[in-house]
Amino acid sequence: MQRVKMLTILCGPDLTAGPGQVVEVTEARAAALVDGGFAELVEPAPAAAPPAAPPVGKPAVATGAAIVDLNAREAAALVGEAQTVEDVDALLAAEEANPKHKGGRVSVLRALEARREDIAGVDADAAAEADGEADEEGLGG
Repeated sequence: MQRVKMLTILCGPDLTAGPGQVVEVTEARAAALVDGGFAELVEPAPAAAPPAAPPVGKPAVATGAAIVDLNAREAAALVGEAQTVEDVDALLAAEEANPKHKGGRVSVLRALEARREDIAGVDADAAAEADGEADEEGLGG
């Protein structure tokens, strides 16, 4: 496949392009278009760098401000990345301030509440486990 920049209008059963538009065509078709003066070859686009991954242990949107720009499914995925109750609170505040949905979207609010319970449950389990280990060592009260 070859990229060409159209100099004229091209209309066909499998491709329509206007002047200035860059399209990808077979090498044979590209050669015919260039030879006929209908297009010029375009250098291959440089490979784009992969997007940077969000820092480990932080939600992708640290402040939660952009949660309102996500659809409900994307917002729920973002909620799943929250690691602390503070992360959940930031997302909750942003969702409740959502100008499109007064008070926030029910599905996102439910996901936030469930995530808060998950985090609180993990924290409680870790504390109970630590207390149990302290008791075994004779350090507990």
